[in-house]
Amino acid sequence: MAKAVHAVVTDPAYRDRVLTPQAYRGVGNSPEAFTTIIEEERRKGAEMVRLSGVRPVTP
Repeated sequence: MAKAVHAVVTDPAYRDRVLTPQAYRGVGNSPEAFTTIIEEERRKGAEMVRLSGVRPVTP
């Protein structure tokens, strides 16, 4: 599946028609690299929430 997704997101016609108008960039990296990116973004988000002091609302 990763190969199929890579083929689509790196296709110039698809990129120009779908990704670029929405300000997206097709990377098409490996599943392992994608996992690393997601984990890093989750850590950053958790740190932002922690620093903001936001607390859950309890009913």
